[in-house]
Order: sequence, then structure tokens, then C-alpha cells
Amino acid sequence: MSIINNAGPQPDKKERISLTREQKEAIIEKEDSSNLTLHDLGVWAFEQFQKEGVWKPLSHTTIKRIISEESRSKIKMSAPHQHGCKHFVPSAAPALEDRLAVEAETLKKARIPVNQTTLQRLAIEIVKSDPSIAPAMKFSRGWVQSVMKRKSIKTTGRGMKRLRANPRSQKFKKS
Repeated sequence: MSIINNAGPQPDKKERISLTREQKEAIIEKEDSSNLTLHDLGVWAFEQFQKEGVWKPLSHTTIKRIISEESRSKIKMSAPHQHGCKHFVPSAAPALEDRLAVEAETLKKARIPVNQTTLQRLAIEIVKSDPSIAPAMKFSRGWVQSVMKRKSIKTTGRGMKRLRANPRSQKFKKS
């Protein structure tokens, strides 16, 4: 009967090296600007990032993964943006979104409820008045949600709904 000792790291297991996005970008830049072999690129990365926690030269496989086209696109997409989120999608029509944000603020100041449907209709009206601002766009609910995230547009609360006129409760006088 053998006793398994789970205390401490296993001597035969390899520890992984976690590279930051900046380190991966530096490796890609070095690979693009020089004619280093995979081995030499691994040694270069070790020398560059030794103070940052890289404790051994990177393997051929690790370097291949970093410089692959798929990895390059993932690294580029993971770059933080001005909004602090990793997967920020840039606007297809920034002028329209800016104008939509201004219009939403104007509606809020006038105590008119602002919701996704209102913003969607407002975007359609803006494009009808000036087609050059966003040609051939679909104003889906997903697009409106993305605009609301990018421009920090908040929908008005439930208290604003009470200000809307309810046609069923209105009594019309006959003249």
C-alpha cells in the first residue's frame, strides 16, 4: 500500500509561464523586425522579460503559438480600449452615435422617457434627415444596446413612465 503525497509541487510537472499581452506584442514585433529563429526568439524573450517573471527561455511551441495569425488577431482584440472593456467594438457611425447621445440628453431634460425603442426610432429619423451620416445601416436592438454602452446612455426609470399620457384614462369632451 502506497501513500500519495500531495503536499507541494510535483517535480515532474512543468510550470507554465503566463505572458502578458504587452510581452506577446513585443515578441511579435521582434519576430516581424528580425530574422531570428524560434529558438533565438525564445532566448531573446527570456532575456527581455526575466525581471518580469519569465524564468526560462520560451519553447519553440510557445513562440509558434504567439506568432501565429490566429494568436495575433486575439492579442489585437484583447487590447483594452477607452471604455475599459476588452471586447469593445468600434462604432460604424460615430457621428450618428454622437448625435443620438445629444438627442437622448435633450429628451431626458424635457422629462420624456428614453428607452431602446425611442433611441431606435430617433436614429431612423436622424438618418432620414441626413442620409450621409450613416448609409445602409440596420438599427437593430443589439446595435442600440451597443450604442447605449459606448455612449453611456441610461434609460429613464419607472418614475418617468408616469409622465406619459395614457390614452385610456383620458376623457375626451365632445364639442
